[in-house]
Amino acid sequence: MTGAIWSGRIAGVPVGVHWSVTGALGVLVGAFGFARWPRVFPGYPEPVLVGASVVTAVLFVVSVLVHHLAHALVARRHGFAVRHVTLWLLGGVARLRGQARRPGGALRTAVAGPLASLATGALLGLVAWLAAAAEARLLADALTHLVALNVALALVDLLPAAPLDGGRILRAALRVGRMGPDRATVWSTRAEAVFGAVLIGYATIRLVIGPAGGAVLWLLAGLILVVVAVWERRRALPTRGMAPE
Repeated sequence: MTGAIWSGRIAGVPVGVHWSVTGALGVLVGAFGFARWPRVFPGYPEPVLVGASVVTAVLFVVSVLVHHLAHALVARRHGFAVRHVTLWLLGGVARLRGQARRPGGALRTAVAGPLASLATGALLGLVAWLAAAAEARLLADALTHLVALNVALALVDLLPAAPLDGGRILRAALRVGRMGPDRATVWSTRAEAVFGAVLIGYATIRLVIGPAGGAVLWLLAGLILVVVAVWERRRALPTRGMAPE
């Protein structure tokens, strides 16, 4: 947890918060406290809006922590050794060691994070509905955006690409289906490469026929996925070359 500005233990799991998290907090505070809310709620004092944006940003970081703690706690139940959970600018990571006692344990570990984010979103959605019913408009707006962020976190993490959970879920599901670890790695990284190629194709079409807005980012994302897929396969099968089909 090098570079952590806070570290401790939650439910026995070592947890660290990297200094780069302050960047994510700053983006959210700026987006809500200085961009959206002064326009949507012009009657509120500026200190109230800024304070509410800080609380909202911290709550989002806490919800990301819940996502990764879910991975760690389920992993520990299934035989993994949990090194630590670290939050950083683009989210967080749960560092695990070892193997699950059964293939189903790896699948449950991978699914735990997205399910935790969806559950968090559902809980916040209920509170947002109650706040709206009570005409607490600022609170309802903040909670609604937190719901959207948690749902987006879960859905993006389910994409079939390492190091996202979707890639791990696919490999674990193949293992549960009695596929050997080598073949499961081959097929999961193959799916990741295909997904990356689709993004590259989409970005290329956008660049050629337009509109080209955001196409470069899609192109870079696709290239990264293809490169990571090749790297993951070579790392998992360093001496095999082409793994058996």
